Amino acid sequence: GTLRIAQECAPMQWPSAEEVNAMTLQVGLVGVDGLVVASDTLLQQVERSRSTGSISKFFKDIPGLICCYSGDTVAEGAASLIRRLWRDNPPAPEAVQDELERIGEEAWVEHNEHAARRGQPLNLGVARKVMVACYDELWLLEIGPHSLAHRRHDRVVAGDAENTAKHFINKFGTGCEHLPVNHLIMLAAYAVIVAGEENPYGVGGLEVIVIPKGGQPVILTSDQNDELRKLSRNLDALIKENLTSRFSLGS
Repeated sequence: GTLRIAQECAPMQWPSAEEVNAMTLQVGLVGVDGLVVASDTLLQQVERSRSTGSISKFFKDIPGLICCYSGDTVAEGAASLIRRLWRDNPPAPEAVQDELERIGEEAWVEHNEHAARRGQPLNLGVARKVMVACYDELWLLEIGPHSLAHRRHDRVVAGDAENTAKHFINKFGTGCEHLPVNHLIMLAAYAVIVAGEENPYGVGGLEVIVIPKGGQPVILTSDQNDELRKLSRNLDALIKENLTSRFSLGS
């Protein structure tokens, strides 16, 4: 389909691909026995019209590493550099923070120089982030001229900053680090699904990866994702039934 954004008495304007793809959503949860990372899969491209497709936002082919990016091509480029590092010369666990920050700044400089040559400096308003699962730890890299990497000990949400679906992670994800990962899959998936319902223009689809501590990542199948969507619909109906139930005001 085609999306037209116009203002009265002004030429038609299109959002850039950078701006469009900045609206996405990822959730990371730390459990007592592993990690869960969930992401949408919506890909948007804008030329003279808006077209959508589906793409995995994970880099998951290197043993010991799972990356998931949100934001524009800067974040994707950083995730690609992280993948290359783990493929060629994986850092020691104690060096992960320094290496992630170095890569974030390298990706920023590379893409900023390329944008400047085109006369289109990078949009400072785009949040560019990469979730990194390695050594049974969950890290969040925030990319910019001074990139920052933080190890997350419980939960993190990246992507569509205005999306209220993160409320479910903030409210119900408290204490997730004390729960087994098979108790966290529904929560992570539900947040992504609800985010897509709130903002179907920027968030859509579902991919979930479970990373057992000391084990190999498990990528949920399409049938399992469909089951999560079904459970989400049932949960929505239950919440609505309870929130709209009759409340007695007394006699």
